[in-house]
Amino acid sequence: MNHNEWIRLFNEGDRIAMALVTEGYQVLKVKGTLSWKILASKSKISKGYTLTWLPAPVAEWTLLPKDFTAERHRLIQIIQSSLSPKPSLYRGTGRYPEGYSKPWAIAQLLPNATRCTIARFFNRQDACDHLRFLTQRVPAAKFTMFFDPPDC
Repeated sequence: MNHNEWIRLFNEGDRIAMALVTEGYQVLKVKGTLSWKILASKSKISKGYTLTWLPAPVAEWTLLPKDFTAERHRLIQIIQSSLSPKPSLYRGTGRYPEGYSKPWAIAQLLPNATRCTIARFFNRQDACDHLRFLTQRVPAAKFTMFFDPPDC
């Protein structure tokens, strides 16, 4: 597992832990691993559970021990809902893709004060270069460059 993958999984685990804390569970990070110990703050659980990442070939989050209690089922529902992508709309025209990291955009200005996003870029210089190219190649159209960060 490379470092970027580990960081992604660590952030995913923290997101799951925060969802569990908001539901009233006590969550403790297990040092040096991609694992979290889950305890009940109101004695709902008779025993603790451990949320851990199982590496390839399994490559998924799991909740140990694997018993068939209603409490484990409830925990799994919370985990799955925290892993499902939350849509973030931008400008009412679409959604940011997963792993969004291109805040600089070029849009074509259309009639009736509307616009159509043509391209997105990681840095401003690439966006400026592309905008210069577009204005030279399509002189009849009007383009604009703008910074559009994601809603976090």
